[in-house]
Amino acid sequence: MADLLRRYEAGEYGLAEAISELKAARAELAARERQLEEVCRAASRAEMAVNETVAENEFLRRKLNIAPEEQIDLDGFKRQKMAQQEEERSLNLVLQKEIEALEDERLALKRQLRTLARKTGNEAGTRGEFVDDALISGWGISCPEGEENLAGFNQSNAMREVVLIQGGLQFRPRIDLINTLSKSRTAAVQDGSLTL
Repeated sequence: MADLLRRYEAGEYGLAEAISELKAARAELAARERQLEEVCRAASRAEMAVNETVAENEFLRRKLNIAPEEQIDLDGFKRQKMAQQEEERSLNLVLQKEIEALEDERLALKRQLRTLARKTGNEAGTRGEFVDDALISGWGISCPEGEENLAGFNQSNAMREVVLIQGGLQFRPRIDLINTLSKSRTAAVQDGSLTL
C-alpha cells in the first residue's frame, strides 16, 4: 500500500492504472469462478457415477446372495485379468508378426507373378501368340475338342478373364489367386485356425 501511495505521489500511478488493475482482478475472479463451477460439475458427475456403482454392487450382491458386509477377495480377479491382458498382448504381437510375414510373402509372390507375366508375354510375342493362349497353356488348362467354349474376353486388358462355360470352370489371373490366398491366410491367422 505504501508503494502505491509513493507511486501516486510520484505521478506514476493514477486512475487509469487503478481501473486497469481492477479490470484484471475482475477477469481473474471470473475465470476462477468458471473453473470452480467446472470442478463442481465434475465432482457432481463423479458422485453420480459412484452412486450408480454402489447401487449396481448392491444389486449384484443381492442377486448372488452375498451379504453386504462380506469382503470379496479381488486380488485373484485382478491377477487373472492382468494375465488375460498379457496373454492378449502377446497373442496380438504374434499375430502382427504373422501378418507382416504374410504380407512380405504376398509382395514376393506379386513380384514373381509380374516377372512370370513379362516372361510369358515376351515368349508369346516372339512366337506370335496371344498372351491369353500362352497363359492358358502355361498354366496347364486343357480342354478336349468339342468342349471348348470360351467367353468373357475383355480386349482392353492384357490379362483377360477366361471362362470355360461347358466345364463350369472360371479362370482368373494368378494375382487374384495370390490375393485371395493371402487374405484367407491372414483371416485364418486372425481367427486362430492357422498357427505359426
